[in-house]
Amino acid sequence: MPRPTPDRPPLTPLRFALLAFAVALVLGAARPEASRAQDFEEPEVEAGDKDGPKARKFFSIGVRGGLWLAALEGDITFVDGGALEDVLGGSFPGASIDLEDDLDLDTVSPVPWAEVFITLKYVNIYLSYWQTRFEGEETIERQIAFGSFVFGVNERVETDVDILSVAGKIQVNPIAFEHLEVGIIFGVRYFHFDATLESTLTGRESETLEAPIPLVGLSASIFVGLFEVGVKVCGIGFTSQDLDVLYLEGEATVTFTLPLPIDAFDIGVGGGYFLYLIDIEDEDDGDEVDVSFHGPMAFLRVRF
Repeated sequence: MPRPTPDRPPLTPLRFALLAFAVALVLGAARPEASRAQDFEEPEVEAGDKDGPKARKFFSIGVRGGLWLAALEGDITFVDGGALEDVLGGSFPGASIDLEDDLDLDTVSPVPWAEVFITLKYVNIYLSYWQTRFEGEETIERQIAFGSFVFGVNERVETDVDILSVAGKIQVNPIAFEHLEVGIIFGVRYFHFDATLESTLTGRESETLEAPIPLVGLSASIFVGLFEVGVKVCGIGFTSQDLDVLYLEGEATVTFTLPLPIDAFDIGVGGGYFLYLIDIEDEDDGDEVDVSFHGPMAFLRVRF
């Protein structure tokens, strides 16, 4: 009789960060001395000035991760028209649900996130991951349609919205100097949305919408001593098969590299702001997610 195969644990942001750190550690340790010598030479430091800034590294492998305080705003539409025709007579009042006004999803969610990266002088590679949940409970003040259910006025409705995002990016840097870097970004970001509404009177209904989104954007970074200031913006608008997508994401960060007496790796701390504007519509069945996530974040970076 075959032994049952145990379920694998889910890939949480913490597990992703630990896995990425282990990969970066192995790759950093295996990096040949010849490639280390190709790094930009450190500036000369006058005698007695042992705390002078390290030169910028043009080749590095590392991991960055932290906590993002994300606020969710916007509307969702998930309606099974065929199932609701008899109930609503063919019209769908309340099909577009305001997450804040209708469902009280106006709280801030702490989102752990992680990113592994490889940077060269003219090419940077990034792989990132985050996942979060927004929860709310509200006595609704109007009739709303969701899936094949209609929730009535004064019903107490519990809401869960789960969001997962994975992205891979390649950044090509036509301008790459010691103190300035300007790049063009190409990549793909995958979003998975899962929304659940439940009430004692009507029942429980869940709906899902997912989409891979191609990315095109620009980046700019300034390096001054131990500080790095960076901005990245990506956006796209397209129609593919039954999906109509309009998307914009932005990131602004400030990073401080700790002045540690270690040559093998460095540690940086930083903060900044994340912004995502997402409008995904499935024209085949009318489902739509038109939302934004935004908020401050802090992170730790380990770079070899």
